[in-house]
Amino acid sequence: MNTGVKGEKDRIRREALAERLAMTDEERQTADAAMLTRFIALASFRFAKVVLLYYPVKGEPNVLGCAAAALAAGKKIAFPKCDPASRTMTFRIVSSPDELVPGAYGIPEPPDSALPYQPSKNEHDLCVVPGVCFDRQGHRIGYGGGYYDRFLASFGGASVGLAPHRFLKNELPHGRFDRPVDLILTEKGVFHSR
Repeated sequence: MNTGVKGEKDRIRREALAERLAMTDEERQTADAAMLTRFIALASFRFAKVVLLYYPVKGEPNVLGCAAAALAAGKKIAFPKCDPASRTMTFRIVSSPDELVPGAYGIPEPPDSALPYQPSKNEHDLCVVPGVCFDRQGHRIGYGGGYYDRFLASFGGASVGLAPHRFLKNELPHGRFDRPVDLILTEKGVFHSR
């Protein structure tokens, strides 16, 4: 990725994070509720055996409602465990977000004792991918670590990003290693990127 793309992504990230943190609790809760309704209605959710989630921080959409919906539908849920040394992450199965413990970067993660997520070619798994903002082609601005891009490069299931509609852009800068998501959900609709 050239420094021009990186610099532009850094600028967009700073501005979008500031705007996201400035949202009122009411704005955030309204958007979260609408996105959860759309998430549960997805065919990708209906057919998923395992739903891969993240723990929301920095004003991210509260996807813990998605975890509760998945468990209520008899699905398994998994959360990422980051390895800062290798800049990679693996997902581990938990029976509840309550099992998460403080991990890398201070973000709750599954304990070491949690079973590793093993993708199956016969399963339609669904990965909920965090992002500061997304574009209509599925590209996203994350936090710059590349963890999800590396994971998605070998993930065979569907991927979805959730964001309040104001963070859905027409186009974002991206590099050759950036992996787009398949769907973006906002409180105003479901957007297919491919």
